[in-house]
Amino acid sequence: MEYSGDEIQLLLSDIVMPRMGGMELAERFHDINPDVPVLFTSGYADQSEFSSVSITAGFEFLPKPYDPKTLTMKVREILDH
Repeated sequence: MEYSGDEIQLLLSDIVMPRMGGMELAERFHDINPDVPVLFTSGYADQSEFSSVSITAGFEFLPKPYDPKTLTMKVREILDH
């Protein structure tokens, strides 16, 4: 993974994606950027299992659906922490 732009402040990822799941992406990302917070999102009905895993791994979780204001508030909360 290579990035040459501005400093990354936050990784926002869906849990379920083609080719590579969100958790695998976050683990690879954290190998390179361990101090950058991760916010996962998902629209799957049974999110309780992931929710507890993400909290213990130090990741945040925002269930879908959400509106732009809710997303903005969650991102601000994470960046201010």
